[in-house]
Amino acid sequence: MMVEEVIAITGGSGFLAQHLISYLQRTDHHERAVVEIRTIDRNPFNKFLGITSNFLF
Repeated sequence: MMVEEVIAITGGSGFLAQHLISYLQRTDHHERAVVEIRTIDRNPFNKFLGITSNFLF
């Protein structure tokens, strides 16, 4: 029986997340299939949030 999963990854543009997404897309499990991967990252919205850098002092 195949189980379908939805996976949400925060920080999707980061180094580890990119490799995790790549791994999940390549992996073919017999009992599980990842049907949807959602990434959440605030970087594209930084200018709208008023964040000028990744460092807060």
